[in-house]
Amino acid sequence: MMKNQTILVALAAATFCSVANASITSASWQDDGDGAIKCSWSPFNPATSTLSMVGDQYWAPAHMVGTVTTDTPSDPSLTLDSSVNNDTGFSWTGYRVNVYMAEPFTFTPFSENITLPSDWTVASVQQPMLSGSEYEGTIFYSGPDPIAPGQSIDFGYQIAFSGGSSIAFTQEMMPIAVPEPASFGLIAGLALCAAAVGSRLRGWQQVRLMSGVPAFATSVTRAR
Repeated sequence: MMKNQTILVALAAATFCSVANASITSASWQDDGDGAIKCSWSPFNPATSTLSMVGDQYWAPAHMVGTVTTDTPSDPSLTLDSSVNNDTGFSWTGYRVNVYMAEPFTFTPFSENITLPSDWTVASVQQPMLSGSEYEGTIFYSGPDPIAPGQSIDFGYQIAFSGGSSIAFTQEMMPIAVPEPASFGLIAGLALCAAAVGSRLRGWQQVRLMSGVPAFATSVTRAR
């Protein structure tokens, strides 16, 4: 009897370990084919459960669509690394990454990272929430120096999920543009106009004060 109980306990422990240590058996992704981003390399490393990509982004939004398969439906983790070259024709001051999945998932805390440019950081992380029929999470990257056309952004993060042995997901990439020079010119022009008006008003007030003429008298004289 004791021997049978020992066997049952051992079987239960083995079953628990196999469920708790779910592993990813395969993962793949590719660009969605609309031309916004062209992926040239997308390897999967099963030893580290890391799915990577290298691509050129031409406009936004750009999408990488993929599928991950696990040996059990219990809480595996997948690391996603991306290297994206700026071919949009404008400089980037920020970069928004939205992740969509039909099943519940989370960003692993502190897994979000950016290695290029070296002075960029993770500005904010919004953990996934149900939006319509799927879950959506957002990571926003930014830095002091814009990413000019021809330069790249290298970033990554890890997601943990459950609910199925084969799950589809989407990574959406949206760069934030540097304001157009015309916008700076308009703002500068308005500032100069405001400064000129303020200077003239101060000049009129000084003339009145130096001449000792009340303000209403100056107004009447100017009206005549």
